[in-house]
Amino acid sequence: TMSCSDKVGRWNVLGLQGALLSLFMDPVYMTSLTLGSLHHHGHLSRAVCCRFNELNEALPLPFIVHHPTLGRVEGGDEMKRHTEKTTNYCMNWVIGDEFPEVTNGTLGRAVTTPIPGQQQNVESA
Repeated sequence: TMSCSDKVGRWNVLGLQGALLSLFMDPVYMTSLTLGSLHHHGHLSRAVCCRFNELNEALPLPFIVHHPTLGRVEGGDEMKRHTEKTTNYCMNWVIGDEFPEVTNGTLGRAVTTPIPGQQQNVESA
């Protein structure tokens, strides 16, 4: 799997538009990327764009290694990093479904089928 910085790095080389639109238009690059205050500017720039600089000469036009403006959000104690693990459960709903489906994201399968009019405790499922 690709990390978040790998995905952003790929967008900074190939663009945000995807393969199909690449057939009809030039790459669309992000102009800026803003993160919370818990990052190091040098590490971030290397992770999302600068590590690809050597590719510039080998890339076919119109692709380039794009360098977006990197910003940071400043905050006080309310910006502390929360490292607790979140629950593995999620709810999925699609237009046409009568009720949402509860899924265990770790197992990748449905855990319950909600009963109309009743609230269910997902943790006990």
